[in-house]
Amino acid sequence: MSATSNAAAHRVRHPRHAATGRLRLVESLHEVVASIGAGLDLDTVLTKICASAADLLDADLGVFLRLDGAYWRPVVVGGAPDANWGAQVALEDDWVTQLVRDNSDWCAFPVDNVSPVMIDIVRTALPGAGSAMAVAARTSATTHGALAVVFGDSKRTPEPAEIDVLMLLAQHAGIALSNADSSAEMIRDRKHQHVIIDATTDGLAVLDGAGRVLQWNSAAERLTGRSSEEAAGKPPPFPISEPGQVLDHRLPTGRWVEILSSRVPDSDDVVVEFRDVSQAKELERARDVLLSTTAHELRTPVTAIRGFSSTLLQRWDDLSDAGRRAAVEVVADRSTALASLVDKVVLGVTVSGEEPELVTEPVDLATTLGEILSAFPQPADGRRLVFDVSQPCRRARCDRRALPEVVNELLENAVKFSPDGGDVAIRVWDDGTQVGFSVRDQGIGIADDDLPHVFDLFYQGGTGDRRRFGGLGLGLYIVRQLVRAQHGAVTALRPADGGTEVTVRLPYWETPPVIN
Repeated sequence: MSATSNAAAHRVRHPRHAATGRLRLVESLHEVVASIGAGLDLDTVLTKICASAADLLDADLGVFLRLDGAYWRPVVVGGAPDANWGAQVALEDDWVTQLVRDNSDWCAFPVDNVSPVMIDIVRTALPGAGSAMAVAARTSATTHGALAVVFGDSKRTPEPAEIDVLMLLAQHAGIALSNADSSAEMIRDRKHQHVIIDATTDGLAVLDGAGRVLQWNSAAERLTGRSSEEAAGKPPPFPISEPGQVLDHRLPTGRWVEILSSRVPDSDDVVVEFRDVSQAKELERARDVLLSTTAHELRTPVTAIRGFSSTLLQRWDDLSDAGRRAAVEVVADRSTALASLVDKVVLGVTVSGEEPELVTEPVDLATTLGEILSAFPQPADGRRLVFDVSQPCRRARCDRRALPEVVNELLENAVKFSPDGGDVAIRVWDDGTQVGFSVRDQGIGIADDDLPHVFDLFYQGGTGDRRRFGGLGLGLYIVRQLVRAQHGAVTALRPADGGTEVTVRLPYWETPPVIN
């Protein structure tokens, strides 16, 4: 049996009662179209269209074939979707495929071996299928698929009114698919946009023309402490910079943010990007403190050296041998202090740039610390350095060159911050997992607010009495960096009875590390 298409539609003859049948179809069609609401999902719409097509044309089966690239995808068959028929069917040289390729509107054809796509689809649902009619579902120049009805009668031919009904239903199916595709693309774009925005480590906000938040990403929540729900519809918690200009602002939480805004073309919306610059601000502040403190610390020895050198030059002959010697001793002493200060600055810069390269070896802490203590200047005013080695300890893994730097810095701090005297106790210990030593003084202690920061670079204490003793804020930072480089740890605490206790933990020597 040959196929019939829209090219030959004008030759079809109809009986006199065709007008009555056409009127019934039109009335039923209006009811169907009215029932397809805009709020229905795509599967529901296609199901209604297929069921209505089969009902209005008195067919045995309604099928919608969605065009998916080089395949047909039967999404709806009969009155409900069937999961078994969700597989792809390759486009072949059949009537339905020709309908799409030839840009025709409809075709009627026998369901036999000349239409393999229909045979595959309806075989299980209607084994005795005889003929079918298919109408292309299009919107503008896009073909979305085909709406088909299948009849058991192999001689069934469509009437013009039936063709019109099926074409109108196919048009609604095309519109539904077009809307679904547009909606899906919009959702994908929005999801993609949200993923990109949320993946950005910088805070990102979109504001409307009135400066109210429209979008607020995850980084913005983290930086400001405001959730997207809290931020929506309100101004951001910071001023907005002029487009293209950078503005630094400190949030109420104390965090510094750098703000940059730009306008969205052809819109009143503004995109605001802001990032955390607290660390940079802190380094900037610390750098200023270092420069100021270093200048102050250098001024004392330099002034003494210059003053006594000038005295020696101008009054050499007037001074006694004892006077000359005293002046030279001051110059030598201040020169040593100056060199020590410069060395500390250089060491601090070195360990802050990268982890220092140390060579670890087995070290007996009791013996080595004893040697370091014997070389350390004894405090004045009768204060003592008390060394406790009562506990037997295993050897530590550490660097012999770095250990004196660590110990001397801790001892200097202990003496420096004990202006009213008191002993400084050094205790070597072994707790079964690590070996180490503690340095404890009876001085002014460390304020609770300062304890978490005492090992930070350039930190000199924001509260308490420690600031009046001066310094560069490098000593304890150097200690931490050197101890970490030896795979150890250092902590500070304020004992209940006052003073400060700093503890250095080091790994056991045990066996040398394996180097691959």
